[in-house]
Amino acid sequence: MKIKIICFGNIKNKNITMLINDYLSKISHFSKIEILEIDEEKITNEENSGETKAALYKESLKLLNHFKNNDYNILLDLEGKKIDSVEFSKIIENQINISKNINFFIGSSHGFHEIIKSKSSLNISFSDLTFNKQIFRLMILEQNYRAFT
Repeated sequence: MKIKIICFGNIKNKNITMLINDYLSKISHFSKIEILEIDEEKITNEENSGETKAALYKESLKLLNHFKNNDYNILLDLEGKKIDSVEFSKIIENQINISKNINFFIGSSHGFHEIIKSKSSLNISFSDLTFNKQIFRLMILEQNYRAFT
């Protein structure tokens, strides 16, 4: 089994990078794991919904290549089903039992285009709160590690 985290942007904070690398090392004892960073589309006018929709569509084209039919594709999205750590670990355990690879998709600051939402195996939310992508990447790694241990 392999876990892949597909996300937009890169980590600029060295302290967060150290923590992320620590979790990657810990998780690698249980599963292969990799993080794939994709460039987020630039939006010059946040209030222009047409520009935002166009950017989300372009981002969806970048993500489509990473959806594999035999993999379990999980979107991490504010609009997803709210779950707790126990439910999360059961999802991981179920995929391990059937030897499926898991792909976690962390959207850009504007979420996901409907094309991507329709292709996912599961759409989950960790909270009603909004987290920046650096902190959230660390959170998904921590929850994966918690699920294994």
